Amino acid sequence: MSNETKTIEDNILAKDKPAYDKMAKKFLSKRKLLARILHHLVPEFQKVSLKDIEETYIQGEPKVGETPVDPGKTNQHLPPEIRGAATEQSEPAEGWVTFDILFYAKLPTNGGIVPFIINIEAQKSRPTDYPLMKRVMYYASRLVSSQKEREFTGMDFGKIQKVYTIWLCFEPPAGHAKGGINGYSTVETCIDGDIKEPVEDYTLLNAFVVYVGDQRTGNKLINLLRLIFKEGLTATEKTERLIRDYDLQLTEEMGEELNIMCNLSEGIEERGIARGIARGRAEGKAEGRAEGRAEGRAEGRAEGVTEATEKIVRNLLAAKDMTYERIAQVTDISVADVARIADK
Repeated sequence: MSNETKTIEDNILAKDKPAYDKMAKKFLSKRKLLARILHHLVPEFQKVSLKDIEETYIQGEPKVGETPVDPGKTNQHLPPEIRGAATEQSEPAEGWVTFDILFYAKLPTNGGIVPFIINIEAQKSRPTDYPLMKRVMYYASRLVSSQKEREFTGMDFGKIQKVYTIWLCFEPPAGHAKGGINGYSTVETCIDGDIKEPVEDYTLLNAFVVYVGDQRTGNKLINLLRLIFKEGLTATEKTERLIRDYDLQLTEEMGEELNIMCNLSEGIEERGIARGIARGRAEGKAEGRAEGRAEGRAEGRAEGVTEATEKIVRNLLAAKDMTYERIAQVTDISVADVARIADK
């Protein structure tokens, strides 16, 4: 496979906002959120406390956008304690399709330790040029096949670990405004006779697709993800809701990341535009609507230039090949605002 990049559907925001996408997936990789995802979706963890999952059963630091998916690349980009005897050639991961979030988990069961490999993918919408489920199955298959020379060698297939690939889609299919969750796994069918194999020997490959809709639903996980990534609230409002509704107390780092995400999200400008249009319509004049749009955009940009956004701009100014125009596009502020921050 030659170098390739992910498509626009792979971004949590479909617009060209890589800074938001990177920050959102970093936020999503925090143990507090991973614990809740495992608790709600993975059967083995549904009776385990969130605290135990977060503090004990998630192993090491999740790898975010670092591990290539395709053969010949996966093992080399895992840390030495995980990749073991892997012999794949080392090449830069940049340009390759990578797993969004990849981590290990374990669970004491029946006197032993059962290991899991967990992958989480987050994207704006379903792709239009291929079936999403075929890609989901490919990722799950790679999580299994790449274990050779890492989890086991030769013919020692008994050491293959169970894998879960979890896909978060933030635009559900048309007609499903509340979203939903689908699960996929291998099942045994006795076509002739009643010979049974141990379930744990053939349910190695597992997948979940979580569709996060725009309407509140009865599913707590969907509502949690919708609050974090889709609701047009400030970081302070979201933080308060997370504590009140989900008993989720953010760390200082998570609070800073959430604030940056809210500043970078498309919701800031859209809320400003909506308020401006509403005022224009109230006046009942076409020019009022036009002025409202302009005022809304200006208001949205003004709201975005917070201390957190300025910090991002300063970091981007220090990077190579980042023009004022590119920084303005990434952070959703004007070129003049970028120049003003640079002058400071």
